[in-house]
Amino acid sequence: MLSHLLQLSPFRLQACECLLLVVARKGALADRAPLLSLFQNLNLITSAVPSSFVRATEAHQLHPADDNYTFLKRLAQLISVVGSNQLCQLWGSQGFSAKEPPNFQGYLEVLSKFLTHKSPLVASFTMPAWQQVLRNDEAIKTSAVLDIIPDLLMAVFMMLPKPWNSASGYHDTQVQCCYWRSNKISCILITHSTQLGMHGMQVEAYCTADFDSDQDLIHFLGTFRNNALEIVRLAAHVAPRAAIAHSCDLLQQVMSQPAPDHGSTAAVTVRFYAIWEAMAAMMNHVGVGCFKLLLDGGPQLEASVHRLQGVLSNLLGMPPHEDPEALLSVISVAASFTPILSLLPTELTEGVLSLMFRILTMPDPAAALGDSGTGLSPIAKVKRKTGVMLVDMCKKPSARFLGMLDAVCRAVQEVLIDEKTTEMVRKLLLQAMIRAGNSLDSLEAHRGMIE
Repeated sequence: MLSHLLQLSPFRLQACECLLLVVARKGALADRAPLLSLFQNLNLITSAVPSSFVRATEAHQLHPADDNYTFLKRLAQLISVVGSNQLCQLWGSQGFSAKEPPNFQGYLEVLSKFLTHKSPLVASFTMPAWQQVLRNDEAIKTSAVLDIIPDLLMAVFMMLPKPWNSASGYHDTQVQCCYWRSNKISCILITHSTQLGMHGMQVEAYCTADFDSDQDLIHFLGTFRNNALEIVRLAAHVAPRAAIAHSCDLLQQVMSQPAPDHGSTAAVTVRFYAIWEAMAAMMNHVGVGCFKLLLDGGPQLEASVHRLQGVLSNLLGMPPHEDPEALLSVISVAASFTPILSLLPTELTEGVLSLMFRILTMPDPAAALGDSGTGLSPIAKVKRKTGVMLVDMCKKPSARFLGMLDAVCRAVQEVLIDEKTTEMVRKLLLQAMIRAGNSLDSLEAHRGMIE
């Protein structure tokens, strides 16, 4: 009855809220089993989606009390909760069938519609459901989940760029950057406009409707990004080959974009940094999700290793960046490859180390206090990231890295004797060498290296 009421405009919001209370129920699994009958009525629930999508997105200005938009948000919550709280908890549990439930593929398609909605808040409601689906041992075996992962990764990547301060917006046919302007900040929101046909004024309207203050929006975007990155990690673990292929394609596209110069507009510059930073975050979470599988070996993953080898080679072959923001992104992307350097040709490890020491020896004209609260200049931040990366490489060094240790020690010594080397860099380099020395077989070799 409640599912039928979703079709009736005067009652649909109240019916949706009642259903939401029902499907949010917790308790004994046996008592919650009847709730899966909602999947038999999934068509009734999802048939309310298209019309509400149209009505809620036609207007360029929305009000927080807009009935169409309020219903859309409740419907997104309902669709998400029925999956995260009920389906994924019951499916495959003791005493319940491991068979794919009816309409599961249709459920994922509807969940995708909400994930790619223009409203960041609506999209955020679906993330717990995606995470639970990707954690369910039975769901990840289905073709419905495996087939949707490439589109899921693309949709999530467009949500990753952090908020940036800027005074202007930017739009092109592939990626649209919309700035929510207020008295204090402008936050960048990037979405896939070719899929959504998004207009910047609509994104602004949704953000204005959902958030009363800049602080609320900034806090939401941070949580939103963390949840999106968790989806990337889970998807990479479920489908490593698809995740690696897709992330390599994205990185290749990002590398093909020209770096901004002194004549570039502020919007173009912001877009460049935002996309690179998002790419670094995505590559790191893909690595966390699936690089261990590569190290465990398997002929089915050889093509993935070859793909990573090609894209890292292209990354190291890029013209050197001098801008600290660009360098930070490049070294962050390179850092994501460190767990699998032992699988790649020796010259790539040498190339990564060469990039690191080039950064560590860069002159820093603004070595005094920077603009940030950390008291570090932009170049100092890049050097800190690079030093931490070297420390991580030395924690559990591969046999190949240990074979290069003498050359690394000589490079470190050159940096240490340079009077311009800061105390922060010195400490990081010494920490790295101590950690690397802990992996040496003999105490004499360790003592000799430290001395």
